[in-house]
Amino acid sequence: MLLDKPIISLGLDQPWGYWEGHIFHIPPKTQIDALIKINVKGPFEIHVDAGCHLNILDTGNEFICHVGQKSCIYHFGTVKKAHFILDAYATLVHKNIIQYPKWESSEVHVELSQEEARVDWGIGISLQKKEHYRKEIKIEHFAPKTHSECRIKSIIQDHGDLDFTCDVFVYESATQSTAHQKNLNHVLSAQGHVTALPRLHIFNKAVEASHGTATQPIPEEALFYLQTRGL
Repeated sequence: MLLDKPIISLGLDQPWGYWEGHIFHIPPKTQIDALIKINVKGPFEIHVDAGCHLNILDTGNEFICHVGQKSCIYHFGTVKKAHFILDAYATLVHKNIIQYPKWESSEVHVELSQEEARVDWGIGISLQKKEHYRKEIKIEHFAPKTHSECRIKSIIQDHGDLDFTCDVFVYESATQSTAHQKNLNHVLSAQGHVTALPRLHIFNKAVEASHGTATQPIPEEALFYLQTRGL
């Protein structure tokens, strides 16, 4: 079970990893169930060796993360700029709810570089007042039997403005891969605005892929039902 608060931070004195210049190395088969809080100034890299299991809380960093074979990364928090490279049978799962965003933009790049690598990227976004948020996601399938899921849901109030782009590339070498993305947006005011561009770039036929987006207000009947119950 995950702890409510992070108790471990990246640092020179941590026995489960070590710094080598701007690169933080995590040894093979490291298993940490508590949340690891990343709070490092400036761009850096994380090298996760084979067979690791980590739960990472991102506080808005700029980093590159190499995920070794059969390692599993559960990633939480607000991403500022991140690049993940997954080896064979590696898994990356991201879950987060973005509310009152500290940064106006977020960039994520995921490379599924070897077979059976898998990413599941899911976020909820809530914007209000004059908040503007730009989210860019790029997922690249390089190897056979790789898998990607991308699910973005948002609620836009007042003058909230969301600009969302997700580009998924499945190259000729990535046969028997699956790539799915879904974007659902609820706009609760006449001033709210959403620009959504979920896109697939498929370069071979042996692929299962889908994408879709929907932007709409909550129906008046549903809104009345929620308000009668105090929401």
